Amino acid sequence: MSTKDLNDKLQAKAIIEEPRQQPQLPPPPNQEQKPKKSPRRERLDNIEGELMRLKKDILRLGINEFECDRMIRVMVNDLDGNENLLQCHPMSIIAAFLKAAQLGLEPNSPLGECHIVPRYNNTVAVFQIGYQGYMKLFRNSPESSTLLPTKVYDNDLLEIEKGTNPRVIHKVGKLGERRKIIGYYVIAKLKNGDMNIIEANVFEIEELVNENPDRFKSDAWKRKSDFHPMAMKTIINECLSYMPTEIRKLVTLDNSVSFYDPTRQRNAIIDMTEYPNKLYELENKHTLKQITNNTTNV
Repeated sequence: MSTKDLNDKLQAKAIIEEPRQQPQLPPPPNQEQKPKKSPRRERLDNIEGELMRLKKDILRLGINEFECDRMIRVMVNDLDGNENLLQCHPMSIIAAFLKAAQLGLEPNSPLGECHIVPRYNNTVAVFQIGYQGYMKLFRNSPESSTLLPTKVYDNDLLEIEKGTNPRVIHKVGKLGERRKIIGYYVIAKLKNGDMNIIEANVFEIEELVNENPDRFKSDAWKRKSDFHPMAMKTIINECLSYMPTEIRKLVTLDNSVSFYDPTRQRNAIIDMTEYPNKLYELENKHTLKQITNNTTNV
């Protein structure tokens, strides 16, 4: 065999044994990246996540799981629709929510038991008790017997006797006539027989409100439709202020400012009612995102 034939044979064999090139697949399509959350959405999600993380602690207070989920859902929905409240320090929002849970009150719901409202230029969330909440807490007290707030109309006959044997005689006027509310009174009675009666006309209630405007949810009480809840709360608040210590403590819970610090195993809710501006100093030290990350990594 000549050299030329041998080279041609080796070249043909190399071509046959050359590995086939694999067909190139098209590059995978770029995966769609999730849109980055806005600071507002991230803030809301962080608060909701922290409330869900605290669910076990809330259930230990005697609240069933259904009520707990409902309270959290109502709170988050209210935050989503209340821009001023969402701007408040998140730890003050959580502290107010936990205080409501401890008392067994549902915040920011149509029940009107308690409210978490923005104060101090939308920097701090404040816990406030509604008149329905006062009535619920009073009835749950082991010392209490009766709490009866009542409206007085212009055609009613009202006689109130105070002293060692207080009593109230309230004769309702004709229901067919057009009537106007002229005042309110409340009777608070304890199981030991002690009784306190407080009455006030509409003008006196307005004066009390103007003296303590922060006690109330907003200036909505100036509208006719919101005057009644404000008046009921005012008269109950004044009445309970003269009751024994355990009952009087209910008044001190109203319009309070607190800070939640989950890094503390005990007394995580810090009362800051006297110095709410201190929350500015805590903003850099305790942000919700940092604390949540630290606690979930423990």
